[in-house]
Amino acid sequence: HNATMVVFLSISMIEELAARLKKGYGGDTPVAVVYKASWKDQKIVRGTLDTIAGLVEKEGIRKTALVV
Repeated sequence: HNATMVVFLSISMIEELAARLKKGYGGDTPVAVVYKASWKDQKIVRGTLDTIAGLVEKEGIRKTALVV
């Protein structure tokens, strides 16, 4: 449908999530990972389905995040 979606509890499998979503959305689809949303140490990582797994890895995000 190419609709915007928010995925919870999947950051530990970001590579697989991105691979599955690329089948319907394409690798250049924008993605944001929001770590600890609304907390003082909130972090937002932006990329594409092609790049987001590497960016998340680089930032050390392993839990408490959602994917938009």
